[in-house]
Amino acid sequence: MITDEENRIISINPAFTTCTGYTTIDVLGKNPGILSSGRQSPAFYKAMWHALNTTGRWQGEIYNRRKNSDTYMEWVIINTVFNDDGTVHRRVALFSDITEKKKSEELIWFQANYDPLTHLPNRRLFIDP
Repeated sequence: MITDEENRIISINPAFTTCTGYTTIDVLGKNPGILSSGRQSPAFYKAMWHALNTTGRWQGEIYNRRKNSDTYMEWVIINTVFNDDGTVHRRVALFSDITEKKKSEELIWFQANYDPLTHLPNRRLFIDP
């Protein structure tokens, strides 16, 4: 996804549509906030924008919402393209859906720390400081 200096979407690729369900017609000229799931706090976005405004870059995990309202987790990398005078020209966001990866990690952690039959904490969890 590419946004302009006013944070309006100006371009997406087919992978964006596959992941989110939104087409170019749905998102062109809109703020990327249309993807917001509401699961991040204002402090999260404040920190993200602080990084973007001071370094021109940000990356991390974020929950977003597909067109059909399903929530999913993304790994996002946002880079800023600057004009010669240092003002923002474009922001380029690359993301991938990591929902299944996160579910697998949670399952592995649960299986390592809880009894599969009783779902009670196992010895390993009690030993952890």
